[in-house]
Amino acid sequence: NQGAYRLLKEYRKKRPGNKVLLERANAWIEAKEAEEEALRLAREQAAVDDGWTVVSSRKGRHKNRDAEGTNTKAVARAAAEARRKDAAHHKDFYHFQQREARRNEILELQDKFKQDKLRIAELRAKRKFNPYDM
Repeated sequence: NQGAYRLLKEYRKKRPGNKVLLERANAWIEAKEAEEEALRLAREQAAVDDGWTVVSSRKGRHKNRDAEGTNTKAVARAAAEARRKDAAHHKDFYHFQQREARRNEILELQDKFKQDKLRIAELRAKRKFNPYDM
């Protein structure tokens, strides 16, 4: 019994908890980043001392940003997509609604056609028919 507790204690000493492990990892990462930054600055300084002009690159131009830095193209695209989804989502959800909408549209077109036919017949009866005068 005593030996198991001793082994467990030694095991826990060798393997610290998550907090200690996270602190060690963060410290190592910060040290590595600081070291890389120091190397970069040293290289730039050496280039400047040798008479070279150090040119830093900008990663792309943001032509589609407004004064606040908002990506206007993405905002417009998102708004258009939302409108398209909303229109497609709410209009005639069920199949019978689609069928009724198509039938109603055809009936409206037929009514308009009949009215136009009557009007043309009326104008022909008056002998003053001009198809471009409608």
